[in-house]
Amino acid sequence: MSALFGHVKGSFTGAVRDRPGLLRAANKGMLFLDEIGVMGLDEQAMLLHALEEKSFTPLGSDKEVKSDFQLIAGTNCDLGVEVKAGGFVKTCLRV
Repeated sequence: MSALFGHVKGSFTGAVRDRPGLLRAANKGMLFLDEIGVMGLDEQAMLLHALEEKSFTPLGSDKEVKSDFQLIAGTNCDLGVEVKAGGFVKTCLRV
């Protein structure tokens, strides 16, 4: 989650400095996420919010940040099977 959404210094053990995260770095650009089929449900929900609202909250922060980006995602999982098994949020599935 820290890699995608970033974090603020001190938000967890080892967070010695702020990290902007990939979503903020992709602002006004494009982000490619490989193997999105193995992303956890919490991360899926946060990513969906970031896509719809163009904002997200870094770990350990109480302030939302804005990021307007396009997403391209890939996986070798059968997302239809993952949705039926409850491992992938159906609203995230855009074909």
